[in-house]
Amino acid sequence: MYKIAIIGGGANGVSVLNELVNQLTAASTEHVEISLYEKSGIFGAGLAYGTKHDAHILNMPSSTMSAVGGDPTDFHEWLKKPHEPNLHPYFNAQAEARDFVPRKIFGMYLEDLYKNALKQAEDHGINIEIFNEEALDVTENKDSVVVWSDGKSREFNQTVLCLGNQPPTFGRELKGVPGYFHHAWPEKNITDNIPNDEEVYVIGSSLTAVDVFITLQEKGHSGPIHFVSRQGVLPKVRTFAEAYDLQFLTPENIQCLTENGQKELSLEDVSQLFMKEFKAAGAAVPNIDEILSIPLDSPKEILKQDVKIAEQEHVEYFSVLKAADEVIGHVWNAISLKDRERFDAHYRTLWNAYDYPMPMQNARKILNALENGQLSVDGGFRSLEYDPKSKEFLLTCADKDKTQPPAVRRARFVINATGQGMSLEKLESPIVQNALDSGTITPHLLGGVNVDFSTGAVGNARGQYSNRIYAVGSLTRGVHFYTNSINENAKAGKNTVTQIVKNTSFFNQGLNASSEQHFQGGEYDCE
Repeated sequence: MYKIAIIGGGANGVSVLNELVNQLTAASTEHVEISLYEKSGIFGAGLAYGTKHDAHILNMPSSTMSAVGGDPTDFHEWLKKPHEPNLHPYFNAQAEARDFVPRKIFGMYLEDLYKNALKQAEDHGINIEIFNEEALDVTENKDSVVVWSDGKSREFNQTVLCLGNQPPTFGRELKGVPGYFHHAWPEKNITDNIPNDEEVYVIGSSLTAVDVFITLQEKGHSGPIHFVSRQGVLPKVRTFAEAYDLQFLTPENIQCLTENGQKELSLEDVSQLFMKEFKAAGAAVPNIDEILSIPLDSPKEILKQDVKIAEQEHVEYFSVLKAADEVIGHVWNAISLKDRERFDAHYRTLWNAYDYPMPMQNARKILNALENGQLSVDGGFRSLEYDPKSKEFLLTCADKDKTQPPAVRRARFVINATGQGMSLEKLESPIVQNALDSGTITPHLLGGVNVDFSTGAVGNARGQYSNRIYAVGSLTRGVHFYTNSINENAKAGKNTVTQIVKNTSFFNQGLNASSEQHFQGGEYDCE
């Protein structure tokens, strides 16, 4: 019996399970058993997609969301199928491709995908075992992978780590302090424990902060809300992206420019390719220096202008960015490590604001709160501490004009919306720490787990890529870059499953699946 383990039953775990069942069925592979580890017993929805509020909507239109690799319309097609009328009021209306549907509906879709995968596996004689246990360690030996959970050890031929979004590493020393909320989810922690008339500080100003604001608004919060972050930059407003065929940022062209991976591109090289794409699409070519020089102390005026631009329905530059999302991993891996570090240090916040914008519905809510004075957005955030004597949190923020010493604000309630941590050494996940200690996995210099771009095979302490252990999802950001996209994670998961099924086929043919093969990035013919 060939045994495959998936560790994590969230969105990526279910996506990998579905893909694995599909490929094993298509290959008519026999004598295969799949084990799925998920300590919560909840499959698919996870924290963010498990929200109860309809106001928590997806940040992407339904026609661009999918947990099926290579099929970005799968969720939208699922929406159009007949559903129980009382499942959700949304299903009583015709699903539109541009709809930003409630996030919990996507959770329902993931649960359905999970159930269908179980049914398909049963119909085709593929045994699936479910372990409602936390996987605490994973190690690789000569012949197998050993997974430890709840005092038990089990051996597998192949294992996929789908560990999901990890809690922030920033502020972790404050966990447990009354009034401090380390994570935006589950939202019930916030709604049950913050009085409506209290002043609230939210650390961060990105999409997670917007979700926190929606949570507070839905509970009827009337007190002041402050977003404080290093840059004080809000997400841009999502407009409609028309289909655009890339001309310069194609994987083939990147392969040519790098001479089949023998050369590295600079950040300036890639910037020029984007400028060419903007010009080809008829978009105004942006001046990055001018954008960076926009005063950050006027978020209300900036957002007001962004809403006005987005109301045009279509903005050419956004079509280019969304087309580039499909190939951004290839572009990212072509850039020198030094310039990728430079990007993260100086341009990442700006990129996130433009490439990961918020839906118009949310933008109008944020703008309204800025205009009526309930919400403020400030940059210059430096640190967060707790004063046990006053039982208050101390937030240090730099002076806007940099002419005065940093100001210290006091707060009774603070919500961390900085997003997940990427420093493996600081994560509280037992399986991550144990696998790090044993050298089973290694950190990537740009954050997360070091994996092979083509297959997701993890890099170990011996400087090799495993052919038994893989990782899919947000913790592969250092390699894949765009790992907050379920579409891109699904595509990466599909590549991983393809490699696993290939190894499974070796097993069925009586070959040694643990042969010394280590995977490198894919190659393209240079035209």
